[in-house]
Amino acid sequence: MSIHGPQDQQRQDGDEPSVHEHRENHRYHVSSMAQYERMYRESVDDPAAFWGKLAQRLDWKVPPSPDRFLAYNFDPRAGPVRVMWMQGGITNACYNALDRHVLAGRGDKVAYYW
Repeated sequence: MSIHGPQDQQRQDGDEPSVHEHRENHRYHVSSMAQYERMYRESVDDPAAFWGKLAQRLDWKVPPSPDRFLAYNFDPRAGPVRVMWMQGGITNACYNALDRHVLAGRGDKVAYYW
């Protein structure tokens, strides 16, 4: 099966996809390995604080409860294996991923490179 990319370059299944840099915005979320390590440590040591800051970037109908931000059980002897994030929070994924960007005047911008 052939696949055609954005520049109509044909490739075969199994070939490495071509990389098209997004040159419009070179703002990175992590600027160094040291920053990555700090962020990783915070995500492990205090996941509610770490993910809570990131969750503030989303629009919520009902924000998640900080005291019920993360609950998990990986031990099948203690009950069902589960991970529950942002309990009590209600949001609209489509609105956050697409609609709010269109409403902000960015409807003509590429939303996602695949």
